[in-house]
Amino acid sequence: MYLENSVSSDAPFAAVAATGAQFDMFEAQSPAQNKDSAAGTVPTDDNPPAAVAAQPLSTQRNFYRTAARALAPTWQGRAVANIEAIMLADQIIAEGREATRDEQSKLALFTGFGASELANKCFRDPKNNEFRQGWEGIGASLEGLVSKDDHSSLARSTQYAHYTPESLVHAIWVAVTRMGFKGGNVLEPGMGTGLFLTHMPKQFQDRTRLTGIEADPVTGRIAKLLHPDADVRIEDFGLTRIPDDYSLAIGNPPFSARVVRSDAAYRRMGLLLHDFFIVKAIDHLRPGGIAAFITSQGTMDKRNSRVRHQIAQTADLVGAIRLPEGTFKDTAGTDVGVDILFFRRRFEGEDSNGVEWVEARGASTPGHEEISINEYFLNRPEMVLGVHAVGRGIYGPKLTYVCKPDRTRPLGAALKAAILNLPEDICDCDSSVSPLTAPVGTEIESNDNNRLREGSYFVSEADVLMQVIDGRAHVVPVKQARGDAGIFQKHAKLIRALIPIRDAVRSILSLQERFESSIEEQINLNELYDQFVEKHGFINHTDIHVQVDEVTGERKELHRQPNLAPFRDDPDCWLVASIEEYDLEAQSARKGLVFDKTVIAREIEPEIQSAADALARCLHEFGKVDVAYIAGLLNKSEAETLIELDAALYLDPETHAWQTQDEYLSGNVRQKLQLAIAAAETDQNYARNVEALEQVQPTDIPPSDITARLGAPWIPTTVIEKFAEEVIEVATRVRHVPKAASWTIDEYRFKYTTAVNAKWGTMRYDAGKVLLDALNSRIPAIYDEAVDVNGRVIRELNAKETEAAKEKLQSMKLAFEDWVWRDGTRADELARLYNDGVAPV
Repeated sequence: MYLENSVSSDAPFAAVAATGAQFDMFEAQSPAQNKDSAAGTVPTDDNPPAAVAAQPLSTQRNFYRTAARALAPTWQGRAVANIEAIMLADQIIAEGREATRDEQSKLALFTGFGASELANKCFRDPKNNEFRQGWEGIGASLEGLVSKDDHSSLARSTQYAHYTPESLVHAIWVAVTRMGFKGGNVLEPGMGTGLFLTHMPKQFQDRTRLTGIEADPVTGRIAKLLHPDADVRIEDFGLTRIPDDYSLAIGNPPFSARVVRSDAAYRRMGLLLHDFFIVKAIDHLRPGGIAAFITSQGTMDKRNSRVRHQIAQTADLVGAIRLPEGTFKDTAGTDVGVDILFFRRRFEGEDSNGVEWVEARGASTPGHEEISINEYFLNRPEMVLGVHAVGRGIYGPKLTYVCKPDRTRPLGAALKAAILNLPEDICDCDSSVSPLTAPVGTEIESNDNNRLREGSYFVSEADVLMQVIDGRAHVVPVKQARGDAGIFQKHAKLIRALIPIRDAVRSILSLQERFESSIEEQINLNELYDQFVEKHGFINHTDIHVQVDEVTGERKELHRQPNLAPFRDDPDCWLVASIEEYDLEAQSARKGLVFDKTVIAREIEPEIQSAADALARCLHEFGKVDVAYIAGLLNKSEAETLIELDAALYLDPETHAWQTQDEYLSGNVRQKLQLAIAAAETDQNYARNVEALEQVQPTDIPPSDITARLGAPWIPTTVIEKFAEEVIEVATRVRHVPKAASWTIDEYRFKYTTAVNAKWGTMRYDAGKVLLDALNSRIPAIYDEAVDVNGRVIRELNAKETEAAKEKLQSMKLAFEDWVWRDGTRADELARLYNDGVAPV
């Protein structure tokens, strides 16, 4: 089904144009087009970018733009701008104030280090531990500017931190405006510095509540300064707790082949990083809400449709636009092909919109084998802003699908036309924003600057007791009079007294993990603890009450901890309890080691000297091969990394994921060999898989050592049918549903075969029922029925008839085991089946 749209105007584009937005693609020149420009030249206070100078000041604290940033014309210039933004952010944070508008315009020039030119040159070359020629000053400045942990985080994030062309950001806002978005709660996961939030059209700016998630702490701190009125969280999106009340999810989530395991709710799905971002974001939309994401073409084209099926359970694809390779080349230094996907979450009980998009189908290209393309794009060529083609993948010579640029039409015009094909006014969710659950500007952070976990207590700047619930700060109600809702004032005082103790302990542990001095915090902890004990008693003070059972006389001790009990909802409750060594019998306590000793040490970062070291680190961190992560550790491209690892890795032709030699050459190696042979017929890169797997094939188990049980799931239905025809002498169809472990037959064929039932069944239990019991591993049970004096039917097991049926069942099983191996051809086929699919390897 195709979504027909009646389009007669460019209204959405006019709306965005009214804010000064530029729609033309690539209106900003890339560094590659300005090689003669002076390296390191960036806008200054004396020479601000025209777009910034012309921007009217907003009464809101969030930073909004009406045009593209005036980025430095060279890669070195952008690196300098990044470093200056980091320095400025550190200065503002150290001074404990907000950024001014001029400072925000400079912070907004931070684009991260994901572009290949920056990723490969701003960090030391792992081969010689030196910077690339001409980049020594920039690299050393960055290294000296941030902490070791932040520097490592920046290096890791280079594989994800790709700058989105601002014209593309504007185009997506045009699309969601067309779809009927009017405001509400907005989520940008993997926000970077919040480019999508920065370019939000003016008509939405006072009608939205913004939430942004960013894992990299350096980038996240800049995002906080750019969007002080937004809920910006510096954390892994896999660990984020957010409510299901977003009207819009938007952004450019990180692309990676890494499987996300950090979120327990999605762990078993085995989602790749970018797919995980999309699935989780959609799950947190309001019914009728929409999502707009830039993502890898693999989300739509991969043959395994599990991710698409998962999304389709709750949401409809309302539109998709395929961009040609090179769209991000000038701005992010990557050729990766991308799609813009638009989804709408359905209301409960609402039917799907009927758009076919879940399956990927084979499509022919001139001179090549079939390639996998999503059915949506095959049915809607107008949404493909390029040409389907075959090219070289990032893993070497293997051919793969690419969307080549269409030289016959400008990309900007093609994108505009594609957006006009999208449906109108489909965002019909509640557009209200969630009420503030904490005063604006209140950060959900503890005194040691660590983000608090779900359930944590804290005291706001307004001296209000708060608790983190569903990722938001909520006021903790405290009783003021009898009958009021809330906790007792005495309990509130205990919680307030334990919060700084908790924060001090966390700060001590954090400092010790970084091998930094914790003496000052330990002095602070001693003072806080002494004050608590003086006022309230020991933290673990325990009252013992004895209850005596009036009937049995049994005595039962009940322990109550009045000082700790009110704090038990806090996830760090037992961390606080552990700092004190409490003697229950003596009713006394003493301070634990954390008060004056080093109790925790950070794991020493292993030195990465080779690709093998990086692979070992990757396996330790994730338990699987992540080529992008390994390449990031080595500061090399993925292609170079794969060449270095060589025989240590094998590409699985079934999952298209890299596996270690040990993993790939173990397990069901027979099945793997067959898959490798089939893959090698069309791609010689798999010949090495075939050669390696042939060396580890197990010895076949002979038929004499194989038990072929009637009903064994590996035995084909045709064999059972042949047994029924030749031995039982009844021709019947046999059906098997492996997932349900269920076998069925045509039972009616056994009803009137007296001779057959005399041999293989009984008068009350025909041969068909016996065969079904054998196949389904059931035991016969025959009941007699009678009616009692009250008219109720009573069923009673007939032991004699049941025993007779059991004997027939055993006879049939033995007959099958004797018959199944008699025919040499059948025996060879079954032995092959067993050895290939069942035998332990």
